[in-house]
Amino acid sequence: MKLKPHNKYVWIKPIQEEEKEDSNKFFMPQDLVTNLHYFYEVLDWSNDCTLKLKAKEKVVVLKNMVEEIKDGDSFLYVCPESAIIATII
Repeated sequence: MKLKPHNKYVWIKPIQEEEKEDSNKFFMPQDLVTNLHYFYEVLDWSNDCTLKLKAKEKVVVLKNMVEEIKDGDSFLYVCPESAIIATII
């Protein structure tokens, strides 16, 4: 599915992190800590965005600002431009 964001929204795709094999077999308190930010790849953005975005650029996004759109068996992800806090260069 092709998506064209509007109203200062950005279409993003989560970047898969490699699973680390953990030899620790016990539940530890740090397992409860969740990251407030996540890495995404920019796919497209609305014409009224003020950030100078590029396709396939990697960005850091506030995780709680990401909106998930169900498309059949898959999901699309968008966020407001203001949720992008950094670009990975």
